[in-house]
Amino acid sequence: MQNTKLMKMLVLGLLCVVSGIVHAEVIQVRLPSKLMVSADYRLGSPDKPAVILVHGFLQTRLALPMSGLAQALNDAGYTVVVPTLSEGYNLRNKTVACEAPHRHNMVTDSNEVQFWVEWLAQRTQQPIVLIAHSSSANVVLSYVSEHPDRLVRQAILVSVVPIRANPDELARVLRAPESSGLSSYTMAYCQHNYLSTRADYLSYAVWDEDKIIHTLSQAKVPVKVLIGSMDKVFPVGWGTRLQHDFPGTDVVSGAGHFFDGTAEFDLDDRVLAILKSLRKN
Repeated sequence: MQNTKLMKMLVLGLLCVVSGIVHAEVIQVRLPSKLMVSADYRLGSPDKPAVILVHGFLQTRLALPMSGLAQALNDAGYTVVVPTLSEGYNLRNKTVACEAPHRHNMVTDSNEVQFWVEWLAQRTQQPIVLIAHSSSANVVLSYVSEHPDRLVRQAILVSVVPIRANPDELARVLRAPESSGLSSYTMAYCQHNYLSTRADYLSYAVWDEDKIIHTLSQAKVPVKVLIGSMDKVFPVGWGTRLQHDFPGTDVVSGAGHFFDGTAEFDLDDRVLAILKSLRKN
């Protein structure tokens, strides 16, 4: 098995050299909010689903594993779009620092997902699949739980994880009065330095294990969850609970949170299998 994965890596590398792999077009478009955003756009076969891939927490369209998966899917003939969520910034092209003002929230992120669904639907008659990584999988989950979208056929959540907030801080903020001022919070890997408003912070911080499990049951399109058996970012017991409470969970043996190394090809294979099953239905 290991030799097979290594051979696939060598073959992919050779294909990159031979073909040049320059068929990714970087596009820039304006959101309804007037902010400009960018995305990688790669055309594929019109008889296959089109895929939108959403990067992880505060990252960009270049972040792994979504950027690598985009290449693999396009090599297999799929149209792919990999946007950089604005996070409230015009033409953002780098990771947002914890200390930067965070004026985005779950609603604005979900609205941007909707924007890209509509943008892609205007350019293709293909069914659309949404794929997202880590805490941004919660954004896609939020979107598909609220939109009975005839355009979206499937959502694939890779390494979906509860937002890590400080429990005492969260309880205190929930009791605090409304305020539009910026304060520093703990959010994911941002320790006491995530600069945000109370409302924007809470829009993410409430996405704990219970909320994710509940929202999975409310999804209006089929959802598949892919997790790695060696995910060190997950809270203790989260992978086990996902498998128990959500039957659509698929565990990739030996994979970590970012599906790096040879696990990248396992992720490619699992996603391609899901997409192929859609074409048969």
